[in-house]
Amino acid sequence: MWALDRRIRHVSEIGLDTESARLLRESFDDLASQLALGPEPLTRQCPKCRTIGMRNATVCGNCWTHLDALPDEDADAA
Repeated sequence: MWALDRRIRHVSEIGLDTESARLLRESFDDLASQLALGPEPLTRQCPKCRTIGMRNATVCGNCWTHLDALPDEDADAA
């Protein structure tokens, strides 16, 4: 969903006029608010293959490398 959001933000670069881009952005924002997906999930990068995955993953979804547990986000902020 967030990759789609980033792509929609760049529609004017592919030739849509400003008004069409604005309407598309508004439609996407409305859809996202109706879905109520919440904040973007926390991610991290695999130390071996550099693929982005979920922060709490224990194994990389791309190369299957074992991932060490990370400290809680609250502990990072303290």
